[in-house]
Amino acid sequence: MSLLRESGLQFVGMSSVGPSIAIVTDRSREEVAKLIEPLGLEIAIETKVDNEGLKVHMAGAARAGASEDDGPRMRCS
Repeated sequence: MSLLRESGLQFVGMSSVGPSIAIVTDRSREEVAKLIEPLGLEIAIETKVDNEGLKVHMAGAARAGASEDDGPRMRCS
């Protein structure tokens, strides 16, 4: 992990549950693959961060079968 940090990646962390390493970077997949392959590592999951925070969607109390005591339902994404 220290080699990954020294290579200039913005964040490198290890899972406390299993043998997983998380990397947060703005580098391309290809750049990261070149860094980790000599270490015997591979990319298992790649995703992007939208940096927009939590979004809460409210459904009205007028939905079918709802009473006023139920209150609004929320869905987070």
